[in-house]
Amino acid sequence: MAELILTEEEKAAPTYLEWDDDALGKLVKKTAAKLHDEYGRESAFAMTGVHLLLGTAITANATESTYTIDGLTIAGEPKGDWIVTLKRVNAP
Repeated sequence: MAELILTEEEKAAPTYLEWDDDALGKLVKKTAAKLHDEYGRESAFAMTGVHLLLGTAITANATESTYTIDGLTIAGEPKGDWIVTLKRVNAP
């Protein structure tokens, strides 16, 4: 598996968009392997979603944030009720 080695500039970058394509590709591959997603598509979407939720919580200066989704359907199929909870476990 590709090893993700970031330059100091990439580590300090405010977003992944500042990384070079090789580093981004390695990140997607590493994340895909963790999520058992052989193509990386779902892994990238999942991480993007998580970062969006975290960004919202951080902007609100929250240490915990809960999202409730009742009656979720995907492509017309019911998927149940869900609660997504984010909780900061340590501060910088």
